[in-house]
Order: sequence, then C-alpha cells, then structure tokens
Amino acid sequence: MDTHNRLRELVGDLWDRYVRHEFVERLRNGTLPKDVFRYYLIQDTKYVREMQRAVIMAAGRAPLSEALDVLNALFGNIERGAEVHEKLFNALSITDAEVNNTGFNLVNYAYTRHLHYYASRG
Repeated sequence: MDTHNRLRELVGDLWDRYVRHEFVERLRNGTLPKDVFRYYLIQDTKYVREMQRAVIMAAGRAPLSEALDVLNALFGNIERGAEVHEKLFNALSITDAEVNNTGFNLVNYAYTRHLHYYASRG
C-alpha cells in the first residue's frame, strides 16, 4: 500500500469530513456567500502573515544552512501566492487596511499563538 492510501486509512473518515465540509462544498458549487469568502480570505491572510513570522523566528534559532533552506522554500516563490491574493483582493475590494483592522477570529488567534509559542522555543 502506498503512503497516500496508508495515511488515508489511518485518519479514517476525518479526510472525507474535511474535503466534504460545507464551506468546501459551497465553494466548489458556487453557493458560498461572497461575504463568507471575503472573511475567509482576510483570516487566511492574517494566518499566513503570522505563520511567516513564526517560521522566521524559528529559523533564527536553527543552524544557518538549515535556516536558509527553510526560508528559501517558504519565500522563494512568494510572488505566485501574492499574485493570486492580489487578484482576489481586487475582485472583492479587500484592502490591506481592512485586513489590518479586522481582528483574528478565536480559532485563528489560538492557532497562530500556538505557532509563535513553538517557534519561540526553537
């Protein structure tokens, strides 16, 4: 059995619940309300920014060659992701000010604090 199938077997129905979540289904079939998608993009942007900060923090504690490998992998092709976000932000009239002035939802806040905690520990 290949790794993919072995991992799918280990997680049971968790994967199916993940990919068949109402948000994913509605996004796929075009029935997700625009305001819900806007909110998701804003929260996702906040998460990505904090994840990048946490990786930089953790990389600062790593041996130089390993840190450079990680940072290059993370930031080496950042323009592609930024380009997609820019198109979506323009289409949905999302500004940097709106992202910066929107608070973290509780799950996003907890998860990003978790990232920062472990990044700070090395």
